[in-house]
Amino acid sequence: MVEHAFSPEAVEAMRPGIQRTADELLEGMLKHDSPGDLVELFALPLPSRVGELCQARHTVSAATMNVLAL
Repeated sequence: MVEHAFSPEAVEAMRPGIQRTADELLEGMLKHDSPGDLVELFALPLPSRVGELCQARHTVSAATMNVLAL
């Protein structure tokens, strides 16, 4: 099931949403007065937000989602 959500065509269709999500996270980092933690503010939330875009939460096991939420 997951392979359909991440087929080349599906990923290409999600590209605008993924780019918008990445831009939003980076803009959020720029609003901090001090340097932010790239992992905390960008790298960790990005997969979760992309997963929401493709509704992967419904096809990925709860254990995997817990790992992604770390």
